[in-house]
Amino acid sequence: MQTEILLIIQSKLWGMLHGINLAKEKWYRNLEIHSHANDAIQMVKGLANPNQHEKLILDAIQASIMPAMTVQFSHVYRECNKVADLLAKLAFSFTNSVWIEEVPSQIQHAVDI
Repeated sequence: MQTEILLIIQSKLWGMLHGINLAKEKWYRNLEIHSHANDAIQMVKGLANPNQHEKLILDAIQASIMPAMTVQFSHVYRECNKVADLLAKLAFSFTNSVWIEEVPSQIQHAVDI
């Protein structure tokens, strides 16, 4: 059980790192990163003690944030992040990379709430 929790936290940290790097490529400078993984949010804010693997990812996150960027990390409950959760589930159905510019019909009901 403990190993599974650690892997989940690490995957959330990797997702944050990937999101920051993607934002840099697109020249976004003001980011708000929301996650329901409160442990990961606490670590990235320096409020929790990471293990050695998480520390490596956290170091990479800090190194990826350019001085001109403003990045805020905040915890949200999974229920408040329903659209992101549905998008993540929808992504598993794609076989190739996809760029979504319109709200997919599969998640429109969550956006309209």
